[in-house]
Amino acid sequence: MKKFLVSLLFVLLTLPALSQGEDGAAGLDANLRVRGSTWPGGALFVSVEDVPEGTKGTWKWAGRTGELTPAPYGLRTGLAVPLDASAGGQATLTIELENADGSSKTLTRKIQVDKKWRPVQYLSMSSSNEAKYSDPQADKEEELVFAALEDLQPGLRWKGNFVDPSPAQRSSPFGVRRIRNGKTAGFHRGLDYAGAWGSPIYAPADGKVTLVGPGFTLLGNCVIINHGEGLTGLYLHMSSINVTEGQMVKKGQVIGKIGNTGASTGPHLHYATYFHGVPIDPDVLADFPKEWAPDLWD
Repeated sequence: MKKFLVSLLFVLLTLPALSQGEDGAAGLDANLRVRGSTWPGGALFVSVEDVPEGTKGTWKWAGRTGELTPAPYGLRTGLAVPLDASAGGQATLTIELENADGSSKTLTRKIQVDKKWRPVQYLSMSSSNEAKYSDPQADKEEELVFAALEDLQPGLRWKGNFVDPSPAQRSSPFGVRRIRNGKTAGFHRGLDYAGAWGSPIYAPADGKVTLVGPGFTLLGNCVIINHGEGLTGLYLHMSSINVTEGQMVKKGQVIGKIGNTGASTGPHLHYATYFHGVPIDPDVLADFPKEWAPDLWD
């Protein structure tokens, strides 16, 4: 699973917004706002307000680019601060706007990464499970997973804040540095819940099931829920799956049961959330900025 293990090697940063016009930008006003958490694994909630109707926009951040989507006040997107971003490092968020009349404008914002302490976790794994990380079949399955995680489907599919997918005790935090069988294994990109085998897994918010992976080599039985606006949730190592691809699910609905499938050292749920395919701490979704998505509470 190369993309899960390879470091993003990105150095990031929060300074006042800067804007500069290009190609007739005088007729295109806009106000860029960035809210959220600027530590590695945090989420940036980006708003572009006061833009004329019909304006389109793209974002550039952390070596990636994508489309802004319509919001009640203009345009928006959610973005991840990469887990391996260096505290104190800096980079630029760039927003390119184009109005229906052909005028354009570039907005930029410098973002400074805050410090976030990450503990180290040591894991012992059987040789059979360890071998799954280099299995060619796992690489093929990874392509399906990342295509689903990066799928931008504009519009909010959920209401209010996210909730935990399991009431079980957490056994591994987000972002922990892992040493597996004596070797560095990168960051843990989700939360682990040490629930009993067969205990229910609940959808933390409304969404659409866009991938069901039965018996994946590394991930076991897995599910991806697309919540819209580039936000997706991934559920791994399930003993059984209660949903089908294309199905719409509601917050609190049972989507499967906790298991020990794939490369797992015991019954648990691995739950991970992503903006545009880059992991974010699921806990940041428990408190969305209302100014970024007022329609979450309409």
